[in-house]
Amino acid sequence: MRPHCFLALLTLLTLLAAVPATRKVSALWKEIKDLKDPYVISIAEWGVSEYNKNVTGTNKLLFQSVTWGVSAYISGTVYELVIAAKNQSLTIPPEEYKLTVWDQFLTRRFMGLIKDDGNYV
Repeated sequence: MRPHCFLALLTLLTLLAAVPATRKVSALWKEIKDLKDPYVISIAEWGVSEYNKNVTGTNKLLFQSVTWGVSAYISGTVYELVIAAKNQSLTIPPEEYKLTVWDQFLTRRFMGLIKDDGNYV
């Protein structure tokens, strides 16, 4: 994918991904009904492992569960998942994070992981 196309897609997703706190879903996004679907779980686990590859020190996360999610088809499927994950090196309870992954046949792209309160991790 050309860099400018990827940036345009990322900008579009950022604008469309602004899901309000009430978790209403726009027409483009479809709420994921089965949060225990093995494919959804594998996407969440993969996203956390990709995040951990880019993090140094004690900020690595351990995936716990998917608590909410939506998907949209934009030249592949974009998953926006709210996950529970805990810091591997701390004894605090799991916190919620928003994970975005773009999934296309045989290709996945990590698009971001932020704390659910909107702060970047």
